[in-house]
Amino acid sequence: MWKRIVLDEAHVIRNTQSQMSKAVCALDAKTRWAVTGTPIQNRIGDLAALLKFIRAHPYDEAKRFESDIGQMWKTGDINEAARRLEDLSSDLILRRPKTVIDLPPRKDLKFRVDFSPEERKFYDKLRHQAITRMEEAFSHGDGGSASDSYITVIQKINALRMVCNLGLHYNSRHDLATKEESNSHSRDWSTNAQQTFDFQREMDSVQCSNCHASCDMMATTLDTETVVQSYFASCLSFLCSDCVLRWKRLNKPITCPHGSSHPIASVNLNWTASEESFRSSGNGGATATPSTQLSSKVTALVSQLGSLPAGVKSVVFTSWRMTLDLVAIGLDQARIRYVRFDGNVPQKQRSSVIENFKKDPSVTVFLLTLSCDAVGLTLTEASRAFLIEPHWNPTLEEQALARVHRLGQQREVTTVRFFVKDTFEERVLDVQKSKKKLEEVLLVPRGERGPDDSLSCLEGLRSLV
Repeated sequence: MWKRIVLDEAHVIRNTQSQMSKAVCALDAKTRWAVTGTPIQNRIGDLAALLKFIRAHPYDEAKRFESDIGQMWKTGDINEAARRLEDLSSDLILRRPKTVIDLPPRKDLKFRVDFSPEERKFYDKLRHQAITRMEEAFSHGDGGSASDSYITVIQKINALRMVCNLGLHYNSRHDLATKEESNSHSRDWSTNAQQTFDFQREMDSVQCSNCHASCDMMATTLDTETVVQSYFASCLSFLCSDCVLRWKRLNKPITCPHGSSHPIASVNLNWTASEESFRSSGNGGATATPSTQLSSKVTALVSQLGSLPAGVKSVVFTSWRMTLDLVAIGLDQARIRYVRFDGNVPQKQRSSVIENFKKDPSVTVFLLTLSCDAVGLTLTEASRAFLIEPHWNPTLEEQALARVHRLGQQREVTTVRFFVKDTFEERVLDVQKSKKKLEEVLLVPRGERGPDDSLSCLEGLRSLV
């Protein structure tokens, strides 16, 4: 038995069904500390895993936490739920705000990018297709049509996001997709399940329809050593790996909890695999060559990087490796030396990539995907951080930018968040604002939906597009 276990970046065990969370909670110790700057990211239930780790009886049992506190949030008795949380936190939480640490100032900027006329025309065409598909679903109103439409709209929204980054170098194959939309219901669900699941998980944690365990982006980023088999249905129901294994032991068929009429397929929790699914589904990446003209956003980024004083190092974050492909071309054109860290970098080479950025004065830019911004990574050698696109989860963004502005930083830090004017990205910024106001909870978990929630999800997406 250990005398004390100190769990840094403790928020990564929020998914109590992940192997990492189970392994950490199983360790024996007299004293347990959970250290995190973001104990709650998406919902109040995130706290349950931390209470389980520190064995705060009786709330080390998730069901007890849910019945005593979680349900109050969901039923609207927020004052009483807040009072109970206050009582818990006063006994269990030791707060240390950044103001008690001697850190240099940090300036947070937003940079608005304007499309070129050609990019705007291309973007508006895809946007019109997405809205048309939504309106068709609302006019029909039936669940099956809504499910098919929701899948198609997700593909188009991902295309809109990629056009914001890649401009005309995004090969969406949208003409082919438009011709095939009328037959989308006949496609094998397995070809669409991964991308639909990833979109749901990026917007918010997904909950198992059977046991209500949550699965989100950060909780599974670190569980990459083991391929966990989970299932996702066309009605947006999710079955976690534990429930799948339990059903298999009972020789119970893996079907949608809402009925066999909804197809179900296995999904991979690994984010490297998820982007490969996005590519293979007909969504190409940058078709640029070293001599090509860059997108408006990448041009703005490279311009800012090139104008920095000598010796200033920068970190560039994005959700997509495809975006890094085009950024790398822009840096090569500008003769700016960089290193790159994404899911394609072998584990054995990652330390050398980081050391190269830290110690080689000629390497001034570090390109990173958000999913590979491995927990605990410190990049205080840089004093500039650039976020190429807004993410649904502002906490994930903040964790990335905090890799630069943290203990050990000696210089003033500037962070820049890029977004394209009059696009879907502005809607994501609006979602971020609401999440920051209500970051302690998202009231309705996905596991409590009706038989098919596709239509209500479409309503939410329509307001964003």
